[in-house]
Amino acid sequence: MTPDDLARRPLVLRGFQSRARSGSRTPRRSRTHRDFSSADRLTHIARVLARVIVIFQQLRSAERDHLVSIARAARATLHTTTQTLRSRSRDGVPLVPERLNAWFHEIGGPLTVVAGWAVMLSPSIDTARHTLAIEAIELNARRLTELLGQPPI
Repeated sequence: MTPDDLARRPLVLRGFQSRARSGSRTPRRSRTHRDFSSADRLTHIARVLARVIVIFQQLRSAERDHLVSIARAARATLHTTTQTLRSRSRDGVPLVPERLNAWFHEIGGPLTVVAGWAVMLSPSIDTARHTLAIEAIELNARRLTELLGQPPI
């Protein structure tokens, strides 16, 4: 899959919900955060960050390199946290599900803002909105990196 293909695909932030089947069958219930393992949720976050990086790399604005670097920093922190959680799991250290779910919930806010504004950035956006988008992305990417660096262990 090329970067252009990734950028054209819709960015799904609520990717954990199943689509109801059409036809005469009864639709399946919506999946919740309890239906997914921590690894699934971390993989989803990594995919969203990878898509955001691809979108930033296609920008033609002066902030392009800066935005790519802060998104890559968030992805690197996510990788470190994933390794930490995996090693603790292998060592048999139990993780408190309530704390882990609260942590994932907190991550969702800044991740949604970064991904949403990234999708809205385009050459046709006006200067005021472009500035607002850059500020929102920078602020929330820093918050996301901070949250990812503090796993509930």
